[in-house]
Amino acid sequence: MTIRFSAPVQIPGGVLAAGTYQFKPTEFDDSVVQVFNDDGTRLCATLQTIPTERSITDEDLVFTLAATEPGNPNFLVKWFYPGSLVGHELLYSERQERQIAEATSRTSVGTQIPDGTPVGSN
Repeated sequence: MTIRFSAPVQIPGGVLAAGTYQFKPTEFDDSVVQVFNDDGTRLCATLQTIPTERSITDEDLVFTLAATEPGNPNFLVKWFYPGSLVGHELLYSERQERQIAEATSRTSVGTQIPDGTPVGSN
């Protein structure tokens, strides 16, 4: 799945700069997702995820982001591939999990995650 972020996004262990990335589950374990640059030639991150569920499917890619402090990148929390009831939720440190729990979350649909202030809680 290819996704374009219009602003930096925080992931466990770092930040993805604004840009286009490929998210690919590994062949040996689909709970491990590798993030590559836009043309798939450079590995940017390897992320451990846990399954997360939703009650209805969507025909688009759905991402949930959490905003903490103004000026800091939003946390990438979870995503669902088109047509899937089970998605990937990222594993963060205990401190970051507390920040995410207190943050305002927003869900974005499609292959481009827009920049902006979260509009509601999730």
